[in-house]
Parts: sequence; C-alpha cells; structure tokens
Amino acid sequence: MSLKKKNHKLTSYIEILEEKADEWRNYAICCACCDTLGRPTALLYKFSNKGEHVKNHLKKCQHFINKVGGIKEASRILEIELEE
Repeated sequence: MSLKKKNHKLTSYIEILEEKADEWRNYAICCACCDTLGRPTALLYKFSNKGEHVKNHLKKCQHFINKVGGIKEASRILEIELEE
C-alpha cells in the first residue's frame, strides 16, 4: 500500500497533475477553476505545485473565492493553511 504524501495544506484545493514542472514538482490546477471553467480550460492555467505558487493562484482566483464563500473566508484559509 502506498501513501501519497501531501506537499502542503493547500493540496485539498488543487488537483496535482502527472506532468512535471521541474525535477521535484508536478504541475497542478485549481479545483475551483476546473469546476467552473471545465478541465480543458483549467489546464491552460496550470501552475507548479509549490506552496507559494498555489497560494498566489488561489489568492487571485475569483472561482476559488466564490467557492469558499467570499474573500474573508479565502483570506482566512490562505493564512491558516500555510501557517500550520
């Protein structure tokens, strides 16, 4: 049985792709973008699965903000998740 390691606390808000961004990290897409725009369009906005890259995308992503219930909740999630 293999356990998949979570890279950071924001992993639950993204889908990690098989495609490599660099030697250590894969690309990822935002689940909220995928749900709203569809997977093919979300793939156009892929980013490296590095905590700061994920946070930067989610901070600017209106789809994520809408999905979690507004800017206050999004800010709370982004602050708390990376502090842990």
